[in-house]
Amino acid sequence: MLAMRAGAATTPTPRRGASSPSRSAPASASTLIAKKRNDNQHRVLRPRRPRVVVLAAASAASPNPGPGRANRTRTNVATTTPTPQASPMSLSSPPMSSVDGFMDVSMPTVLNANLGSVMAPPACDLDPKKTHIVCTLGPSSRTVDDLEDLLRAGMSVARFNFSHGTHEYHQETLDNVRVACKNLGTRCGILLDTKGPEIRTGMLDHGEPVMLEKDSEVTLTTDYDVKGNKNLIAVSYASLARDVAPGSQILCADGSITFTVLSCDVGKGTVQVKCENSAKLGERKNMNLPGVNVDLPTITEKDRNDLINWGVKNKVDFVAASFVRKGSDIAHIRQVLGEAS
Repeated sequence: MLAMRAGAATTPTPRRGASSPSRSAPASASTLIAKKRNDNQHRVLRPRRPRVVVLAAASAASPNPGPGRANRTRTNVATTTPTPQASPMSLSSPPMSSVDGFMDVSMPTVLNANLGSVMAPPACDLDPKKTHIVCTLGPSSRTVDDLEDLLRAGMSVARFNFSHGTHEYHQETLDNVRVACKNLGTRCGILLDTKGPEIRTGMLDHGEPVMLEKDSEVTLTTDYDVKGNKNLIAVSYASLARDVAPGSQILCADGSITFTVLSCDVGKGTVQVKCENSAKLGERKNMNLPGVNVDLPTITEKDRNDLINWGVKNKVDFVAASFVRKGSDIAHIRQVLGEAS
């Protein structure tokens, strides 16, 4: 039922001592009957509705509501009717639904709500796009036509891998990305992925990959000048024998090869390992030491050069830092970016 406006359908009380006019009392608070007019017709006066201020488009309100919706309005509204101690809508308020961005609320709910809660937008997601597709650009995906195809397919971030390529090479790719975005009238984030303090295997005899057999034993040496074979592999990390221990695992070639440490000789700088699977190993493959706090700088001189002379210059959107180990590593990267910007 609609709450009536204060004083809209009540009859004033006559003053004491004043003669009451011979008028008939009002029939009810919901319907008032006027006196007979000259044409012997009766005019029915309906109770006045509260004044309502419409805060949405006029087309949002339905002039002829359907059955069961006589006391409901489909819009954001506020009322000037005074209500004692108006409080925000609570969980006990009638349910609301959102249709085409408008709140569907009953009039009693509106009358008992404050203006802020009524004007609040419905609980909807204004930006439903939460997942982004990051694509690494390489020799086969750097032309304008290829980049336009990637953008149409949903690429929203372009990743530039600075473990490979020169600044000039990456600049050409970036220029093509911006041309493709301009042609399609869209945007694409730019991500610079640093090389980081990588650990790599060394060179091999004759430059050919070697086949490592499962359960075979291999010696890892920190003498990076050694050319390796299936029994001896050079590693670029000088503190390898000191930082690992028997039972530790070493991952190589993007995790395709797993070694288990058998023994360490810090004096000779060698580590004896057992190969857990059969696989081929090529030259200069990356190596990872799970759970080991490696003694390497977060930002190498190459990383600093890439960030300052390419990343800041081109105003990249993201930086992917490799081999981050603690919060101070992030602070260091921010410091480098701040000095250059």
